[in-house]
Amino acid sequence: IASASGPVWAFENDAGLKVPFLVADGAILEEEHERADYFETSDLCFNEGHGTPYKFDFITMIQTNQHTGKTRRLYRLEAAEIDGAMPPNNVTLRGAWLPRRYVEFFMKGRVYRYAGYLASTDSHAVAMTFLQAAARPDPELVPVMFFFHFDPLRGCMHVNLLENLTECRGEREWLFQHYSAFSVRRPADLSKPFCAAMPVVIELDVFPDSKEVGADVPLVPWH
Repeated sequence: IASASGPVWAFENDAGLKVPFLVADGAILEEEHERADYFETSDLCFNEGHGTPYKFDFITMIQTNQHTGKTRRLYRLEAAEIDGAMPPNNVTLRGAWLPRRYVEFFMKGRVYRYAGYLASTDSHAVAMTFLQAAARPDPELVPVMFFFHFDPLRGCMHVNLLENLTECRGEREWLFQHYSAFSVRRPADLSKPFCAAMPVVIELDVFPDSKEVGADVPLVPWH
């Protein structure tokens, strides 16, 4: 998100949450806001490779997709006013040790649910700290860093930031509800050496609403 020392630009996603623009896009919007009442462009980072023309009306605070006519509300806020809407850069992480057979469960394209609460963090340092603290001398266990990718437009209906609720401040914990649904974007590469300092990586896509996934998808007992 944009620097906490200045205004943060955000849009309202389909879940009604305020989602911050990436730093570069926020800086452009701030500059154009100071210069004019509206701004038209197809060159923002979130639009890379698509070329869709957008209009940003700084009087009505409305963003319009000029191809589809779809509109979204715009916000110019202090960082504290939107903290918790979505993770910075729409990604959280989780460090964990899994039996090898469960690492192999995460095959590309697989859709699944996890039956329990699932903690993640938007801090890479925190995720690594938890991973290394849980290190065990067991050759059957594999250190894994999970990356959870959120849909920037639709958000997520089943995750909450606990930073303002917890007694363990600084962990930046984003907690998924029971039976949250995910799909595997990129599986682990077990052909390369790994250790607590260099865990294997599994990348996941977070479903915006777990209701979109049937009850017959597999449950994973480890995460």
